[in-house]
Amino acid sequence: MLVSQVPPSSKEAEEGLIGCLLIGSNYIEEAVGTVTPDMFYYPEHETIMRAITEVHRSGSPVDIITVTNALRKKGERASITIRLMELSGMIVSDYNAATYAQIIIQKHINRQAIKMAIEVQEAAYEDDVDEVISRSSSMADSLLGNIPSVNAESLADVVGTNIKEIDERQAHKNEIIYVDTGIGAIDRVLGGFDPGALVVIAGRPSQGKTALALQLAYNIGIQHQVLFFTLEMTRAEIGNRYLTMLTDIDTIRLKRGTNIIPDEWRLIEKATADIEGRKIIIDDTSSLSVYNLRSKVYRLVRSKGVRVVVIDYLQLMEGAKGKEGAEYYGTISRTCKQIAKELKIVVILLSQLNREVEKRGEKIPRLHDHAHLGRSSKMLI
Repeated sequence: MLVSQVPPSSKEAEEGLIGCLLIGSNYIEEAVGTVTPDMFYYPEHETIMRAITEVHRSGSPVDIITVTNALRKKGERASITIRLMELSGMIVSDYNAATYAQIIIQKHINRQAIKMAIEVQEAAYEDDVDEVISRSSSMADSLLGNIPSVNAESLADVVGTNIKEIDERQAHKNEIIYVDTGIGAIDRVLGGFDPGALVVIAGRPSQGKTALALQLAYNIGIQHQVLFFTLEMTRAEIGNRYLTMLTDIDTIRLKRGTNIIPDEWRLIEKATADIEGRKIIIDDTSSLSVYNLRSKVYRLVRSKGVRVVVIDYLQLMEGAKGKEGAEYYGTISRTCKQIAKELKIVVILLSQLNREVEKRGEKIPRLHDHAHLGRSSKMLI
């Protein structure tokens, strides 16, 4: 190795992992067990990780305040709080914590390999064959010892955990985990929507995709906060759709406010009261990019407790620049899946079928009509 070369390291990964742990990551237990402070290349990061480890092992929650107190007790400067705030501010989700940890471990192993290789080289220059063989043979074992195996678990332990979760749900010890749709046929087949799932509702134009999505949002909204992105209709139009759905008064008369009799007004008042009991947020942004989607969803999950996001619909969204066709829409659907997994929410994505179905005589949709979605979706309706 040349003296001028910088040892393998990733400042971004070290900052990313620390930021994840400071915002209350569920990954903290695994991180403390697999990433030791001495694996960090930058001294400041090593010091902070050491404090995080000590705070966690003491049984206290890991956050900016507890870590700052631990560092101050060790004589760290008062400005360390600002640095911790900077690190936590870089992160909006702990979804990539495991990836950051893996990078840190890999860089540490590479540095260790370089150090050991230099020791072997020095022994070789000293013509000490026994030492060369000894160090060389132990080198691989030493490096492999740094690779964590926490993600490996026996099938018996996995099933044991499953049974424990089933028992807890049956005893109502946990909050409602699955999202029931309120539509019996769907709930019987699917058992509700899983947190982290991307559910795609696909169909030809004017086949009722939006109507189904509105009904799902209405049903789910009685228990869970729903965020509904409507890229084609305005909020007012969505409101009228709900009033029509609940009163059977046609949308034209509701829109114009004409020929509405007293009995219908009573129906409207009852529908309004019902709607007030549903936790549904409508966002009618006409131009929604994957970047705006991510930031809006993250903010409302934190501030409003959103559990379900509905997007109407895929083909009106803005994807990554420079991509076309199936690749273009595939990036959007993958982003929706990532958001669902990161935040442990349900994302319902509406999508138009490709035009191949129009060329067939029977007009019956097939799975390959949704090829532009890739394999991101867990459920396809």
